Amino acid sequence: MEDVLRLCGIAILGLCAVLLLRERNLAFAVLCGGGAVLVIALYLLESGAITAVQTITDAAAESAFADYAAILIKALGIAYISAFTAELCQSAGEGMLASAAVLAGKGELILLSLPMISRLLEIAAELL
Repeated sequence: MEDVLRLCGIAILGLCAVLLLRERNLAFAVLCGGGAVLVIALYLLESGAITAVQTITDAAAESAFADYAAILIKALGIAYISAFTAELCQSAGEGMLASAAVLAGKGELILLSLPMISRLLEIAAELL
């Protein structure tokens, strides 16, 4: 509960800074907003995301799905990073860059899933 309040407080302070600075210096306002987002993202990574990924990896290592868990974790990372980048670009008023970030993330997800798709097709061929 404390973490959520702390993170929302950082977001509100970042928003206030952006609103106050937007009229005077738009570039600095965007940097302040991006800085607040970066602080929140780093806090989340440090506080629990790494522990959660390690727990999933350890649990999957003892099962037959170890390879798939690694791909899933990578896919989640790609999705979060591309969405984060797209939102940041969109907030800065760069819709074209936001679309490019989303497209890059989708392309990486397709490339990442190719081994799984190949394995699935092999299993389907064996069943037929």
